[in-house]
Amino acid sequence: MPRIVGIDHLVLSVGDFGRSKSFYNKLLTFLGFKLKHEYDDMAGWSNGKTLFWIAAADTEGRRHKYRKGDIYFTDPDGMKLEAMIWAPPEKPSAKKRRSTPQRKSKKKSKR
Repeated sequence: MPRIVGIDHLVLSVGDFGRSKSFYNKLLTFLGFKLKHEYDDMAGWSNGKTLFWIAAADTEGRRHKYRKGDIYFTDPDGMKLEAMIWAPPEKPSAKKRRSTPQRKSKKKSKR
């Protein structure tokens, strides 16, 4: 499962708080976040390292639609979101590594 690391918190202003809260709850729950803070006009989810907030936009903010380039992924307000994970290459497993045959030593038993 992808994990976001290295961001303390992120806040997005949204036009329809109820609709966006439902949308982000499904998305963030899928990504391993849990709803930790809930207010009438704000909500915050955490995965233990990053806190993701949405907040109701003010009157002026609700009059403007967000648009940035072509669509990759958009939320209910039409904001383009892009996510990426970086994971270091996996270390070869013991089966994949070449190993030098080792001699088994025979122990002499005392009789």
